[in-house]
Formats: sequence, structure tokens, C-alpha cells
Amino acid sequence: MEELKIFFSDLNEETQQRVLKFYGIADPKEGNFDSDIVPLFILECPEEGM
Repeated sequence: MEELKIFFSDLNEETQQRVLKFYGIADPKEGNFDSDIVPLFILECPEEGM
């Protein structure tokens, strides 16, 4: 199974601001989004090559 990990830094600036607003924080450091250690979400594809 293949995975595509999406991190905060992968998002454009507008979407980053929306994520911060959603979580009620002002700075990415508050949510540890600045470190890109844990993805915001993971997309999985059950078959290779899709």
C-alpha cells in the first residue's frame, strides 16, 4: 500500500492560515506544525501505480 503524507508546509499560505484558524492558534509553533514531524493527514492507495 502506498501512502502520501501531507504536511503543514505542503499547504499554500491561505490554507495554512485556515488550518491555524480551525485549531484556534495563531502561530504554527503552537501546534508543532512548523516541524513537519507528524503529517496533517495521510492518503492511502491500496494498489501501487494508481
